[in-house]
Amino acid sequence: MECHEARPLLAETLTGVSERWPLAHLATCAGCSTVLEELRAVDRRLLELPAILPRFVDRDLRLAARPAASRPGRTAAGLAAAAAILMTLTLLFKGSAPPPTPPPAPRVSALVARFVAAEGERRDALAIEIMNLGPDALPFLPRTPELSEIVSALQAADEVRVTVTSKEGETVRGALVTTAFKMKTSFGETTVQVAKVVSIEFGATDVVTTKEKTQLKGKILLDEFKLKTDAGEMTLKRANLASIAVDGAAGKLEKGKIEDGTAKNGVTYHVRLPAKHDPKKPAPAILILHGSNMNSKAYVETIVATWPKVAEDYVLIGINGEHKVPGGKEDNPAFNYTYVNFAGKSKYKGFPGTDRESPAQVSEALTEIKQRVSLSKVFVGGHSQGGFLTYSLLMNYPEMFAGAFPVSGGVIIQAEPAAYDKEEIRSAQRKAALAIVHGENDEAVDFSMGRSAYESFLDDGFPMVRFFTHKTAAHMFAVLPVEEAVRWLESMTSDDPAALVAFAEKQFAGKEFRDAVALAERAKAADKGGKHAAKIKALHQAIEKEAAPRAKSLEKAIAAAKDDSWVADFAAFRAEFEFSESAKPAMEAYAKLRAAHEKPGEELFYAARKDFNSDKDAEGYKKCEELVQKYYASSYYRYAKGWLKNRK
Repeated sequence: MECHEARPLLAETLTGVSERWPLAHLATCAGCSTVLEELRAVDRRLLELPAILPRFVDRDLRLAARPAASRPGRTAAGLAAAAAILMTLTLLFKGSAPPPTPPPAPRVSALVARFVAAEGERRDALAIEIMNLGPDALPFLPRTPELSEIVSALQAADEVRVTVTSKEGETVRGALVTTAFKMKTSFGETTVQVAKVVSIEFGATDVVTTKEKTQLKGKILLDEFKLKTDAGEMTLKRANLASIAVDGAAGKLEKGKIEDGTAKNGVTYHVRLPAKHDPKKPAPAILILHGSNMNSKAYVETIVATWPKVAEDYVLIGINGEHKVPGGKEDNPAFNYTYVNFAGKSKYKGFPGTDRESPAQVSEALTEIKQRVSLSKVFVGGHSQGGFLTYSLLMNYPEMFAGAFPVSGGVIIQAEPAAYDKEEIRSAQRKAALAIVHGENDEAVDFSMGRSAYESFLDDGFPMVRFFTHKTAAHMFAVLPVEEAVRWLESMTSDDPAALVAFAEKQFAGKEFRDAVALAERAKAADKGGKHAAKIKALHQAIEKEAAPRAKSLEKAIAAAKDDSWVADFAAFRAEFEFSESAKPAMEAYAKLRAAHEKPGEELFYAARKDFNSDKDAEGYKKCEELVQKYYASSYYRYAKGWLKNRK
C-alpha cells in the first residue's frame, strides 16, 4: 500500500467511515504515522474546545469528529464531510500538534484514587483501565502494596514485543500498550495479562495460550488493542485481527514432551526433546514439514510412534504453514504452506511479496528455535506439500541444513538445481546429502516426480543423493522408508572419520559406489591426523579398479558419438562413478558435447511443449524424436525420452 492509498483511510477510520486499518504501511511509514497522530490530536482538541465558542460550532465539529456508533443513521455524505473537516483542521494545526505523551499524573492519580476506594468487579475494571494506560504510566504510579500487582504487570508488559497479523495476512511488530483484558469463558470471566501470554488467536472462539501451557477459549471482551511501533502508536480493531504472537514467549522445553511455540513472524511450531536430551551438548535435529491441510505436530507425533529410536536420537521440530485452513478444529488446526512463487536465491525473479512465502518464514522460525535449544546439525524433511517445500528450503538456505529427505513431493522450477548460477550457493548446496523418498504406487503425487527430481540432482552433480522407494506404500508417510533415509543422511554426513570409513566400506561392498566415493572423500578431509589414511587409500584404489574400464569405454563412445546408443550406459556410470578419478576424461568429453547440444535441445523442448499445450500432439512428438536423435547430450534429452516412452 502506498501513501496516497493510506492517507484517506486514516481519516475514514478515525471518523468511523471505515474499519480498515493500513497496518503494514503504518509500521514502516513515519510520515503517515505522524499524520495519524495529528488527526488524533485534532480529535482530542475538538473535545476540549473552550466554552466561550458558540455552541453550534462546538456541536457541529463534535458531530463531525466522533465515531459512527454515537450517530446512528449518519449518511455517507456526512461521513465524507467529517473526514474533510478533519483533514482541513489537520492542515490548520500542522506542525503544532504535540507528540504523544505519557498519561498525565492527574489522570493516573484520579484512577488510582477510584481504584483504592472501589470493591469487587468495579475494582477489577479500574485495575485493567490503569494497566491499559501502558508502561508509560509507571512513573506516575505510587509504589504501594495495593498497586504492587498492577505495577508488576506494567513492568512485565514493558518488555513484551509482539507480531500482530491481520485477517488479510498483513503483519506489524511492536510493543503492546494494552496490558490486560477480560475474557469470557465457559467458566466465567477472567482477567488475562498480556505478559503471561504466548499467543492470541481471534475467531468465532478466541484462543489464548499462556506461558503455563494452558489454553483459554471464549470471547475476548475488548474491541481494540493499542500497539506502539517505531513509527508511532496504533489502535488495532479486534474485528480485523487474526492473531497476536508474543516474541520469545514459548514455554519451557521439557524432555520427552511436545512443546508448542509461536515465532516472531507469527507461524506456530512444535518442539520435542529426546527423553535423554543433554542441554549442555548440541543435539542433531529433524525439521519435519506437514502435508496440505495438516499440521506438523501430527507428523512429530507420527515419528515418535512409528520410529521411536529416531525420536530418541533427534530433537524433533515441526513448523506449520502461515495459512491456517478455515473451519479447522480448534484442538487440531490445519495449515498450508506457500512456495510456488518463491524465487529465493535462484536466477529467477520473484513477484512482489513472494519473498515472504513459507521458505523465508520457516527459516526464520528455525533460527529462533536454535536460540532456545542448541543444535549440532539439522535434517529437513517434509511430506507431500512439505516435500515440495523441503527442496526449496534446502536449495535456498543450504547453510542451515546438513541434509534433506523430501517425501512424496516434487521440485518446482525455481528449486531445480539448474536454477542457481552463483558458485557460492551451488557449492553450499552440494555439501548437503539428499535422500528422496517416494512410493512407486503414489496416486497423489506421481512417482515420476520423485524420479525426475532424483535425475535432476544427479544431472547437476550432487555428490550425495539417493532415491529410497517403496512398491506399495503409496502416499502414506508412516509406511514409507523414512527412517532408512534419515539413517543414510546421518551416516553420509558424519564427522567421525572411523565411522565414515566403515560406512564407505559397507557401501562399496553393496556396490553403492557413489556413496563410497563421497564417504571416502569426506573421511579424508575429517582424518586430520592421518590415522585412517591407509584404509582410505585402499578404498580409492578399489573404486578406481571398478571405474577405470567403463570410463575408458565411454570416453571412446562419446568421442565417436553419432546417436544416443551410449547415453543409457553413461547415465548409469555417472550415477556410480562421477566423482572418481578415472571418470574425469569421460565427464569432460560429455560436458563438451552437452555444451554443443544444449541450446538447440532447449529450443526443440520448448517448441514441443508448446505443441502439446496447443493439442498438437503429433507435432510435439515429432520434435521430441528430433531432440532424441540429434541432441542426446542436452539436459532436455531425458524429458523428451520420457514423453516418447509414455506416448498414448
